[in-house]
Amino acid sequence: MTERLVESSIQVHQCLFGYADGHRLIASSKRLSQEADGQMLLQSDRVHGLPSSTFDPYWTAFPVSSIKSYVLMRTWPAEEMPRPGCVWTHALLIGFSDLSRIEDLSSLRRYFRRPGLGAATAYGVPVSIEVGAARADNLVPISREAAGTLVRNLYGQSSPVVLPLENIDPDLDATIFEIWSQQWARLQRSFSFRTAVGTADTPPTPSRFDLRFYRATGKLGSSEPPASWEATVVADLLQPSAFRRFLKLYGQGQLKGRERLRVLAEVYSMVERGEHVDATDLLSMLSETMPTPEDGSTLKSDIVNGAGTELSKVAISDLEVLEFFASGRGRDALPLPGSNRIGAVAKLAKSQPERTLKMVENAINHAFPEADTLVDQVRTALDRSGLFARLDSYPQLRSQLVAKDLDLLDNPHLLKITLSERDALLAMVSEEALAARLIERLIRIDDTSAAALFMVRFPRAVDQAVLSRMAAFFAGRGPAVPSAWKSAVDTISKPSFVQRNVSKITSYSELGVLLAKAGPRTFVGQQSGAHLWVQALARSAVDVPDRQQTWILAHVLALALACPCHGFERGFEIAFERVHSDILTGQLSGEAFEFLVRQFPQVHWWQEWDSGYRLRLAVVNAYVRSDMDPKSFARLTRNQDLMNDLVGIADESKEGRSFLKRLAV
Repeated sequence: MTERLVESSIQVHQCLFGYADGHRLIASSKRLSQEADGQMLLQSDRVHGLPSSTFDPYWTAFPVSSIKSYVLMRTWPAEEMPRPGCVWTHALLIGFSDLSRIEDLSSLRRYFRRPGLGAATAYGVPVSIEVGAARADNLVPISREAAGTLVRNLYGQSSPVVLPLENIDPDLDATIFEIWSQQWARLQRSFSFRTAVGTADTPPTPSRFDLRFYRATGKLGSSEPPASWEATVVADLLQPSAFRRFLKLYGQGQLKGRERLRVLAEVYSMVERGEHVDATDLLSMLSETMPTPEDGSTLKSDIVNGAGTELSKVAISDLEVLEFFASGRGRDALPLPGSNRIGAVAKLAKSQPERTLKMVENAINHAFPEADTLVDQVRTALDRSGLFARLDSYPQLRSQLVAKDLDLLDNPHLLKITLSERDALLAMVSEEALAARLIERLIRIDDTSAAALFMVRFPRAVDQAVLSRMAAFFAGRGPAVPSAWKSAVDTISKPSFVQRNVSKITSYSELGVLLAKAGPRTFVGQQSGAHLWVQALARSAVDVPDRQQTWILAHVLALALACPCHGFERGFEIAFERVHSDILTGQLSGEAFEFLVRQFPQVHWWQEWDSGYRLRLAVVNAYVRSDMDPKSFARLTRNQDLMNDLVGIADESKEGRSFLKRLAV
């Protein structure tokens, strides 16, 4: 029982000020510092402008930091004193830490008593005050009109409030004490007021009090309808509610004074309605009114993360909160959204994909610290197969996703994005296998920058793709290769495209492409180079129509004739008979014939018309003079008449007859 009494009461020091050869401290339960004594003495004397004899008792309240106490005074006229204008002032000194324990500060009024002559001794001992006094003790109802006016003026500004008033009514006293009780602890300790009404016809100059009055005709009140925040505050003054708990919880973190109560009331008004709250409006208000991270940190954290029990009804969607931060706002004042907000993005990406994608794009653009996590959430949630194509409006997000999964680039839509974006994405590619797949897509368009980039970084893959595409076109199986790609393989890398690939070809179409690019002087006089063409012909599969096939054979035969030597026999065996036949029938193309005829030997003028004879003579000379294999000579044709012609030509010279003897052996 004793412990309970100790917990429910506090010891408060008290003082009495009055007249004793001047206004002075008469009695005190605590020794005061000179500073505190002087400050309290000044405020305990009669207010300037009050009648010297009769006036209504009034309250004075203010903090005294030097003694870490809040001083509440009650002042009465001391008419019994011989000197006019004397007053009695009873003061309670409530420790700052004890003030917040008193639930109903209006209960303090019952501890004040007007002294009489010779009664000073009673004020020299501390007073025991019940901290949980029942509110029923307050029998005077507060005034709704006065409450509305006081709330509007006190919390609508930070400067001292001086209001006109004809008289202080008991209900006004009750209203002021209820306003004081409603405040959070820090605000209660700093709030100061005086209820004396002087005789001045105009408002006095500003003073240290947050609230005081001057005499004027009329009563407190306003014809303007209350704002929603005002109505919230007044309703709680008339009937204490959850709003008061809200203030106690979130007021303590406020770094400014009474003007913050309006902000808290506005937030609570949204909470109480339990309706959808516009996140931009709410978060903007918080970041503007509480501009530093530590200012209102608990309130801001609970709103941003939707975690506070007092804020459980605030309907701010995860997406709206993230949109606000993704736009670059509020980061200097507000805590960043936590994992509960960030973790909702995967679900949001499915239910509201476009809005979510736009939010993540903004987060990247505005360097939101959790942007990378947001990207991961989107990557997890959305179908990978269609993801690349749906991001045209969100290039930064697409870039981030591609950086995490380069295979996303292997998509037909790659050809439809802007050149600048495509260049940036392609620059990320580092693996040759992926590069090869992308080149197969990109080679369809005339993209100079892509062709140059891949030619520098992946020359083999570009060579292979360009050669394959050009071969298909040569054989009539596909479209022409865009000029950007043909130019890239010709100009960017050394040695030449032809030299890099002649040893790799495996088909007539590829051989035809390289022969066409090489031109009529290909490896002329270079036996090692010509040898590569002969080898290519020998290993290549026929995949072209007859006309292109003969064209290729004529070119290879011309190269073999240009620098004949041992080892070229297979080229002659493959090409001679087919080319000879097309010459005789007139089917050899003019271009191929022009290339071939350069290698024919000089003959008598009457023999120049016979191109077949000149070809036969050129081939015989190549075999005879280059010490080529006689057995290969025998395989040049299965046509006996043609073979007889070749043998006849060889028999016309001493070297030829010697060669024929080797054939016979």
